[in-house]
Amino acid sequence: MGDFNHFWSLAVEEQFYLFWPLLIIFIKPKYTKYVILGAILTAFITRIYLSLYVGNWMANSYFTLSCMYSLGLGALLAYLNIYHLPVFERLARRSILYGVLVIYLVLLFLQMKFKISWYKEIFEDFSFSVLSGIIIVIASTNGFKGLIKYFLETHRVTH
Repeated sequence: MGDFNHFWSLAVEEQFYLFWPLLIIFIKPKYTKYVILGAILTAFITRIYLSLYVGNWMANSYFTLSCMYSLGLGALLAYLNIYHLPVFERLARRSILYGVLVIYLVLLFLQMKFKISWYKEIFEDFSFSVLSGIIIVIASTNGFKGLIKYFLETHRVTH
């Protein structure tokens, strides 16, 4: 896609932000968590189907339904923050971050070492989304200090 990748990202996000609130508004609140988990599961099913039967990495990477896992994870974190705060706060532990980081790096190493293409097509982006979600949970709950804080914060130049 070259120079137009950002348009794809904007299109997927716009579709999500247009239709997701309508979906959440029109379902009963007790079904919200199932809809969120269904969105994540739909992404996995779509990725598996596209990997095994279509074999087109671009379709797997750019099709809206196959990208719902990251948007679904964000919705799940928001849901936990609103309705299950103790679970959300447990996710903010540094030990969770270090554990997820180690798992992510080990799986990435194994994928590269043994050339496991199905892992890359189906799970790599999801793993990165989980890692990113944990970082966001920690930043929104506890914040960061030192070099990590400097790295993650946006600094504005003032004149």
